[in-house]
Formats: sequence, structure tokens, C-alpha cells
Amino acid sequence: METRCPSIWLSIWSKMVAGDITPPLDLKEEELDKILRDNLKVTWLVCKAAGKRMRDYGIGGSFILLTSIIGTERGLYPGSAAYGSCLAGVNHLSRALAMELGKYKIRVNAVARGLHKSDAFIKTVSEEKQQKSVKDIVPLQRWLDVKNDLTSMVLYLVSDDSSFTTGIVIFVDGGQSIVRPRMRSYM
Repeated sequence: METRCPSIWLSIWSKMVAGDITPPLDLKEEELDKILRDNLKVTWLVCKAAGKRMRDYGIGGSFILLTSIIGTERGLYPGSAAYGSCLAGVNHLSRALAMELGKYKIRVNAVARGLHKSDAFIKTVSEEKQQKSVKDIVPLQRWLDVKNDLTSMVLYLVSDDSSFTTGIVIFVDGGQSIVRPRMRSYM
């Protein structure tokens, strides 16, 4: 009797644990370990386990890794060195896995979200400054709506409409990443 594995469409939502907004020279090693574990290592291990299953059963699938513009060169922000480095690692992991796993019909993409009002980085300034800043920072002049803006992109990436899309980091950020070289100067 043959056991078959059902098709797996996998969306990996990194916990995105930023930790405290701490200058890199003041960050405790324990906090760095937690940020690395929760943002990069867990993502790697889940991809490895699910990827093996997809490969072994010949079913293919799709990984969607959630990341942030903080993990890109345009998302620099004081106190985010550890967190941003982890997310840059997740971005690279999505491209490397796409290259390695494509032969097993496994697609791997990442969604880099923009900042939203409940981000710790945004909460460091007053509500008045947040409202003013969004007009300067985001070409679409609003903060990210996590539920609606991210959901539609993930649904596209797991659908057959994106069957030839792999190895990319898609920015869902209202244009934040294309027009602002550094968040630091605006917040």
C-alpha cells in the first residue's frame, strides 16, 4: 500500500521579532541569539523540513517568507542592526532556496513589507510626527494595512497565477523602498 502526501502550499511567516531598539554596541549577546533564532534559524529549519517532504513526495509547492524593508539597504534605521541583518538573511535565503529547490517544483519568494503604525520603529515618534512622516516617507501616503495589503500578495504567490515566479523579494511597502534612501533621516 502506497502512502501519498497531499500537496503542500507553505507560507512561512517569520515571527519578525525585532527585539529592543538597541544600538549594536549595546546589544546583549542573549538578545542577538533570540533575534537570530526567531527570525532566521526557525525560518531555515521549517523550509528544510517542508522542502524535504515536498521533494520526497514529488509534490512541489510554494514558500512565502515574510520579511521587511528593514532587511534591505533602504530600510536602515537606528537600533535595527541585528533585526535588519536577520531579515537580509531571510531575503537571501529566499533566493538561494529558489535556485536550489526549483528542480523539485518548489517555488520560493519573499514579501518585504513596509512599515506600519504598530511597528516599534514608528512608535518611537509622536502620533503627529507619524502622520506628517507618512506623507514624506510613503508615496502612497498611508501606512501599510497588514491584513489587506499583505494578504492579497500572499494569495497571488500561492496561486497558479504565479507559477513561473520564484526567487524574488516583492516589496509591499507603498513605494517606501524606492524613494527613501534611509528611514533615519525622516523619523
